[in-house]
Amino acid sequence: MTKRNKKYDADVLSNLLSALLSFQKLKIEKWEKVEGQVEATNLPGTPTEDWIIPPDEDITSVLLMKDQAYRKLREEIEKLTPVAIEIAHFLKVQAHSLGWLKFTNPLIGNDALEDAINTLKEMQIKQSSTSYLLQKIKSFC
Repeated sequence: MTKRNKKYDADVLSNLLSALLSFQKLKIEKWEKVEGQVEATNLPGTPTEDWIIPPDEDITSVLLMKDQAYRKLREEIEKLTPVAIEIAHFLKVQAHSLGWLKFTNPLIGNDALEDAINTLKEMQIKQSSTSYLLQKIKSFC
């Protein structure tokens, strides 16, 4: 078990929440348009309409990876999510929504983003009011 530090955990939750809010905003303003443009290049009746994993996702991913803001936010989300999940376990908070923050599709789904944002807000409240010493003692019992 990782040794928890209250200030470090607060920073992780705050930074991940900030990254998700920025990602959500840019997704709506900018990146969904890229995805739509790629999908619009498919002609009706082409094989890509019937594929389980359409090649559109690969094309969209390549285009988005050229965007510095996307790359930076993606890296931050991928780095902080596992730590936030550890914090959730420590705080005994259900954090299934954080597990949905995957980039298997170049853009995280709207519902997954909303759920993760709400979970992080709840975790921040719980984390700020939790005595880490007491929580550590409880985890040993």
